[in-house]
Amino acid sequence: MQEIYVSTDIETNGPIVGKHSMLSFASVALLADKTILGIFEANLELLAGAEAHPETMQFWNEHPSEWAECRKNLQCPEIAIKQYVEWVKSLPGEAIFVAYPIGFDFTFMNWYMLQFAHENPFERRMIDIKTYAMAVLKRPFSQCSKDYLPQHWFDQVPRKHVALDDAMVQGLLFCNMLRENLCDTAPSGIILAAGGLLWRHSAWGDEIAIVYRPKYHDWSLPKGWVEKGESCQEAALREVEEETCCKAHLRRFVGCTCYQVNGIPKVVLFWEVELTDEGEFVSDGEVDVLRWCSRSEALNLLTHEGERRLLISF
Repeated sequence: MQEIYVSTDIETNGPIVGKHSMLSFASVALLADKTILGIFEANLELLAGAEAHPETMQFWNEHPSEWAECRKNLQCPEIAIKQYVEWVKSLPGEAIFVAYPIGFDFTFMNWYMLQFAHENPFERRMIDIKTYAMAVLKRPFSQCSKDYLPQHWFDQVPRKHVALDDAMVQGLLFCNMLRENLCDTAPSGIILAAGGLLWRHSAWGDEIAIVYRPKYHDWSLPKGWVEKGESCQEAALREVEEETCCKAHLRRFVGCTCYQVNGIPKVVLFWEVELTDEGEFVSDGEVDVLRWCSRSEALNLLTHEGERRLLISF
């Protein structure tokens, strides 16, 4: 059964569930490849007899627009939570609760689900993003707050103190962490990636494909992580197709580039790949421009010196 990661964020008017109320919550259901299967969000009426915590309300007083956002279109907790539980149960796989921090968000969600729906469809399946980062980065817990995390883990999406926005940001963050953690690495901890020097014949001579990645603001050769269960050659062809929408035939090994990512060595192996089927380019979010150019044009555009050296020797 496929795993579905239900990234969830909540807003409250205090730290103690039952004594204080959950103001709003949102969940984004994702597959590991960041495919979004569904979204659920609700702003809730306050619990009967509950109170607001003075320090928490001071925060809300300093953020009036966010407060207004979570106080509109209020729903009865019993109705909204029952609908949420049914939504989770309808997901096509094993739902796993993901949050940052799990101790706060899951405590409130678990209490509300048991109180109003009399069941928790997640049972004990939950992942704390900060704890997961500790394991992936091999760092002390104190060095795994969001300010310490690698910037390439964060997708370029708006960050606001609104439940749905926060759930989306942390869900994409978790999927990026998951992918990096599950990619093949050498025993020494080397990150392994693969790519291709994709070329085609044209009326103007042979042309090389390079891509522009807005997240990194760079022109590069098509490349990406080697995933579990695939060879480096398979990864090179897959990444070329994902980033250029072109199918290609693997030819010869060209060379590699080496650099560090947050102190971890990364090796990218490159093969010559010959175009066999040129598809219509569609941006996949990571790459938004595909450009076919001559060797000299590519040398002028490529951002990274290691890739320019590979092209010179090609």
